[in-house]
Amino acid sequence: MPLIVDAVRRLEAEPALADLARGFRAEIADPVWFLGRQWQLGEHQGEDASSPVLVQADLSHVPLDRFDSFWALIASCLEPTGRVFFVDDAYRTPDELIEGEASSTIRRRLNDGTAYRVVKVPHRPADLEQRLARLGWCIQVTPTSGPFYWGAGTAAREKTG
Repeated sequence: MPLIVDAVRRLEAEPALADLARGFRAEIADPVWFLGRQWQLGEHQGEDASSPVLVQADLSHVPLDRFDSFWALIASCLEPTGRVFFVDDAYRTPDELIEGEASSTIRRRLNDGTAYRVVKVPHRPADLEQRLARLGWCIQVTPTSGPFYWGAGTAAREKTG
């Protein structure tokens, strides 16, 4: 006896918005929560897994008198094969330079006009790379277009034997 199908029924989701671009961008509202959740689920284990120690895009806001201890802390958190990566900029506007170009203290204003004094060290990539090398890091700092630079590398390991 032949099977006869007289109707096909489907349940399909219909997006509330016609533009799906935002959904395809896979935005993360809280990256720190996301990294923590990945850690809880064991996604940072294995030969090819990551071991996040620091997610930072503001190295220039570390005061110069705390620079060495900051990097010592990072080194103490890294596993033997751990790597670091950072992105930052050396941009400071003339209006921000309230104590002159040589000072690392600047004034930043919020959208509501409130002013704050903040640290902003305008690192030059070559100088930053040399300073990190003196602290025992093997990090290559690469300038990009404009005031931005990025660095990637490891803590130098003592040779044994």
